[in-house]
Amino acid sequence: MLLNDLPETVAKIVSGQRAVDFVREISQYHRIQASPGIAEAIAHLKSRIESMAPEVQVKVFEFKTPLGQDIGTWKDLCAWSPRSAVLELVEPEQRVLADFEAEPISLAAQSRSADIETEVIDVGKGMSPADYEGKDVKGKVVLTESRASLVHRIACLKMGAAGVLTYIPPKGEDPANFRRYEGLWPEPSQVDKTGFGFALTQADGLRIKRWLEEGKTVRVRARVDAELGEGKAEVLTALIGGEDPSKEVWLIAHVCHPHPGANDNASGSAALMETLRVISRLLREKK
Repeated sequence: MLLNDLPETVAKIVSGQRAVDFVREISQYHRIQASPGIAEAIAHLKSRIESMAPEVQVKVFEFKTPLGQDIGTWKDLCAWSPRSAVLELVEPEQRVLADFEAEPISLAAQSRSADIETEVIDVGKGMSPADYEGKDVKGKVVLTESRASLVHRIACLKMGAAGVLTYIPPKGEDPANFRRYEGLWPEPSQVDKTGFGFALTQADGLRIKRWLEEGKTVRVRARVDAELGEGKAEVLTALIGGEDPSKEVWLIAHVCHPHPGANDNASGSAALMETLRVISRLLREKK
């Protein structure tokens, strides 16, 4: 096949629908780094590659976590195994605010086990000492509009708060029922002090903030069953051999991120899966 004929030949085979189907397959898994969910997603993709492109060399590389060091811009992380988590509003109303089984994204990644009923304290942005002035957060849960990882470092690791509740601040849009993907991302040395976090809907976050501004007491009960510590991380590779082994072309995407995340980054991994399918077919048909 001449190089000028390649675009037309590929266009006859490549399928946007197949790529979308791959997105659906990947996004059904809750793909937090070094967690059972991402391992399940990788196992699924490995099986799919082996069935649709048997000539491709597929391998899963494993390494322990924590690794014990940072590598370049990659920060060492802990393995995380979440099983269940529920956040209930106890006062001034009684209802469920978050349920990991129903919405995995509602539990902040790297949250540790907890079973506590306590007050909620609004710390605003929660990023400076002034946000905590005159507020006793020890053993309580803080409410913030900032990212959970940043506030967790101050409120939980330094000031002894039990957990963090986050919500998306208003920005002229209407994400009232959206939950922001959150992670605590503690360093391995901070595991014993790590708390928990929940991502509230914007509507619930603003409602709790308003109650607190009105002087009402807000209490919640958090029940989390999750382990944070040692485990393994995996990297899936698929090698298509060529005529000149001294030259390589790498195509890379990160398969991690939460269910139901599609754009970040199931779409990238799905694009690679469709690329692999097309190249494999071209080679089989000797085009």
